[in-house]
Amino acid sequence: MRIVARREGRWWTVDIPELGVVTQARRLDQVRAMAREAAALALDVDESSIRVDLDIEVDDAIRLSWEAARDKEARARADAADAARLARNAVTGLRSQGLTQREAAEVLGVSYQRIAQLEKRAG
Repeated sequence: MRIVARREGRWWTVDIPELGVVTQARRLDQVRAMAREAAALALDVDESSIRVDLDIEVDDAIRLSWEAARDKEARARADAADAARLARNAVTGLRSQGLTQREAAEVLGVSYQRIAQLEKRAG
């Protein structure tokens, strides 16, 4: 059963659209229990037989901000993976030209340990 919770002042309003029932909870962690109790009363069944799917409503600006942040994080992870691949390619290219790890490190401006790490991950 789908329930919709939204914050109104100090309370969470809990709406059960398919039953036309509304209840309240003080804290978000109480919403599901309150919805099960209200639905069980409306349907005259045991609470344990009620399964609820919670949909939490927030302001559009907040939801859009969160979605934009998640999108940027996903792009940042993809960019980081691409950067790591390019770094490994650069190291592989230098090493294939006969440069030592220390020489490759000097050319790229990193430690020779970093070159070793990149080589290990490239292999």
